[in-house]
Amino acid sequence: IDRSKVQRSFHRQACEYDNHTVVQKRVVARLLDILSEEGETPSRILDVGTGTGLLAQHMADLYSDAFLSCIDLAPGMAVVARQRLDRRGLVAVADAEHLPFAGEAFDCVVSASTFQWLTTLDNAFGEAWRVLAPGGRFAFALFGHGTFHELKTSYRAALASSGRAPAMSLPRSHTAFTVSST
Repeated sequence: IDRSKVQRSFHRQACEYDNHTVVQKRVVARLLDILSEEGETPSRILDVGTGTGLLAQHMADLYSDAFLSCIDLAPGMAVVARQRLDRRGLVAVADAEHLPFAGEAFDCVVSASTFQWLTTLDNAFGEAWRVLAPGGRFAFALFGHGTFHELKTSYRAALASSGRAPAMSLPRSHTAFTVSST
């Protein structure tokens, strides 16, 4: 995955992004359900890959006393997230694989529909664990089996008609996880 292409694409699409995010909105709702079921009240939250700030906005509403930090690789997304949050959180342009925070700085790290854009998850997960305080919660959603089958079919058909072999793997449907640090 060419991260600079991903960054440019999301940067350009930032203002219109929420008009086309049916799956992402369902993922945000599911992550919020999971966090609510846990019954915890985090005081320091990090949203990794905040995009337009949809998840962050709900986290700010749900945990109004919490300190909220958000990062996104795409500057345009960070601008839209800042506008959406209206000073209810810090928003920075940063990389999920190189978080600009001290270790154990957050008791809750969340991420929706971000990690599929990374070539490997080792660094991003390592960074999430590094900034997560002992006893903290890491809740994230990944694309999993089943989503975008229409896109995959179209992609493969286009490649076949052009005589090219598939050279790219596409994301699957979302799967949500939540884990505690110890």
